[in-house]
This record gives sequence, structure tokens and C-alpha cells, in this order.
Amino acid sequence: MQRSDQKRVLKLISVEEGLDIVSNKLNLKPLDSEIVPLYDSLGRVLGEDVISDQDIPYFDRAAMDGYALKSKETKEASRDKFVRLRIVGKIFPEDFGAKFKIEDGEVAYVACGAPLPLGADAVIRVEETILLDDEIEVYRPLTPWENVSKVGEDVKKGNLILRKGHLLRAQDVGLLAALKKKDLKVFGKPKVAIISVGDELMDLSMNDQDKIVNNYAIVISGLLSELKAMPMILGVVKDDLEEIKKEIDKALEKADIVITIGGCSVGVKDLVPDAVNALGEPGIIFHGIKMSPGKVTGVGMIKNKPIVMLPGQIVSAVAGFYFFVVPIINRLSGLDIVQTLPIIEGELAEEVKAKPGLDTFLLVKVSKESIVEPLPKGRNVLFNLVKANGYTVIPSGKALRKGEKVKVSIFDTKGLTDSIFNYGR
Repeated sequence: MQRSDQKRVLKLISVEEGLDIVSNKLNLKPLDSEIVPLYDSLGRVLGEDVISDQDIPYFDRAAMDGYALKSKETKEASRDKFVRLRIVGKIFPEDFGAKFKIEDGEVAYVACGAPLPLGADAVIRVEETILLDDEIEVYRPLTPWENVSKVGEDVKKGNLILRKGHLLRAQDVGLLAALKKKDLKVFGKPKVAIISVGDELMDLSMNDQDKIVNNYAIVISGLLSELKAMPMILGVVKDDLEEIKKEIDKALEKADIVITIGGCSVGVKDLVPDAVNALGEPGIIFHGIKMSPGKVTGVGMIKNKPIVMLPGQIVSAVAGFYFFVVPIINRLSGLDIVQTLPIIEGELAEEVKAKPGLDTFLLVKVSKESIVEPLPKGRNVLFNLVKANGYTVIPSGKALRKGEKVKVSIFDTKGLTDSIFNYGR
């Protein structure tokens, strides 16, 4: 007999089972590709392979300020026996195309990046020479092509530069600019509708002392923006089955993913799962995971679009977001990975324990010395989220001592050094 104070009983699955469903069984495919200007491509995912159609550099150039010369003429140079060569000109980076040539016994001053004059095959640094009016003295031998960036040294014409599915970083965009790529084919940005559910909620524009501001939607929207998704906060829906159904149905027409916040636990007013199931097949795929906070997270599919039900408590919602929303966003964006957060290994600042039956999602503050400080447990403590820069998961029933190593997923790298990161899983 069902209790009058309980809407449903959750069938909990492990986080790993949930990830397998999201990653492999929802049949999610990347969104259609689009052409965007290079300057708007940062953080997007390439929709095609990029092949270089030119060499970089496309001429032999000086790798530093110095003098271009024929290396064979320095063969006998040493600390005790200098070679004297005559300066016949100066060449700067903008002089590409000028047919400058040196003969035996001659050198030309070259600025870093300047084209190498014909006849030269090496550059000696300014500080390694003695300047005497229109001559220099060289006190060491140079090898062929020393201090020279040769044609194609960086990139060769015809080489594969970046593969389809690559997440574009600043350095990638810089290289593509060097290749004179003005536009790029990238996968579309997922549009994500956010619906908050609860009679107790109000929009920020309202002023009602008896209600709570819908600030969690702002948190989730910001996290989505960091993933280069396109969040749409659709506002607050009351705890009414028909209203929830109507709003989710409208959201499915606008978005590629729908996220609900709240209304998905086991209480009598938790109506979101009922609304999802009432909208069509297959409805709810799973509801409930063996992790706390985040236990009542669920995922459904309607009209071939995923619906993620996040709990109405902020730490629980963030846990569900990182474990299930991020993989869906990645897949729709063209990435073939579950998570994009960097991972570090650090030492616990104190003992932590997880109760039997549920893994513990634990917000932590990691120092630049890789010390991992657990923050006080709490599902609805927004300030803990503000203080945290990562999270770790403590396996069910596990007790870890102070000083033991744990892996932490970092969502805020500010103040941390690059040397502590491990980007692989």
C-alpha cells in the first residue's frame, strides 16, 4: 500500500550505470554543424578535419635578432681565433619578397622573424659578436640552419592540423589564423531550457517576503554558459501537473535539452516525473542515483530530446549537473567525452566518511599545494559552492584518513598552478 505522504519509491542505480545510459543508450548525436567566423570559434567543437593548405613559416626566417651568414665561413672560428665578416645590409620582417643576397665574406643584420637572405644558412645572435663599424667578429662555429626557422618547420602543407570533434582553444584559433582561416565549420551550440518548479519560488523581479528567489536557475544557466551552451531561463512553474506538462512541452519546441529544477523527489507535490511520463514515450529513463547529495536526479527522453530532472537543493542540483548534464552537452556539442573538467590528485586535510549505500558527492577547496579541504556537508548551502573550487566522490561506506590521496574534479582553476593538473581520466 502506497503511503499518503509519499508520491513514489525511487529505484536507485549507480552513477556509473546512469553515465552508461546517458553516454551510450540515449543515442545522442551532435547537432547540425554551422559556419562561424574564426573570432567566434573559441570553445566550439570542430565539425570537420582541418588540413593545412600552406607551409608555416612559408619562408626561411631568422629565429632571433642577429646576423645571417654562411655557416661554412665560421668553421675555424674559436675563442682564440675570430672570423671577421662584412655587414652589407639590414633585413626586417616586413622585407619578405626583397631579393637580398650575401656573398662570401658577407653578413646581413636580421631582426627576429626577418626573411633569410639568399646564400645564408645560419644566424648568429647579436650578443655573440663583436661589432666594428661595418664588420663583425665571430668567435665560434655555427652549424647549418642554426637559429633559423625553416620553411614548414611549424606546419607543413597538406598536414592534418586539427581533427573533427576537437574543442577549440585559444592556441588552436591562433594557429588557424596563421593559416588564414577566416571561417570554420563547427557543431551547433545546444539550446537548453531551464524550468524551475515550486509554489515557493518567485522571479528576481518580484518582491514577496514569503517566497524564495529563483536563484538556482541562474547558477545552472551560468554553468551552461561556461560549456558554450545556450541557456534559456523559462521561469517558475507552480506545483501543478498540467502546468508543468505544458511548460515542458513548450520547452521541447524551443530547446535541444530541457532541465527542470525541483519537484522530482518523492513528496506528494513532486510532480515533474509524472509530467514527463505523461508527455509520451519513453518518458523517464532512470530516476534516482546512489549518490548523496543528488540522489533524486533523473533523466528522461521525449521527442528524442533529453530531459534532466535536477533536485531542488543547490548542491544536489550541481552534482546532477556535472554527472549527467555535462555529458549530454558534450555529446550534442560534438565531443566524444563524458567530462571536460581537469582533475588533480591531492591530500585530504581531514578524515572523511561516506555512509553505506550511497556515494558521497563532496565539495572541496583545493590549495595550490594540492591540499584538499572538505567543506561542510549540506545539500542546500550555496555559500559552500561559492567557496569550493572542485568536488570529489567518496565511495559508499568508505572512510578516508587525513593525508590520503583523492582525485578532485576542478571547476575553478583560479589560484592553482598548472603543475598539479592531470587532464586524463
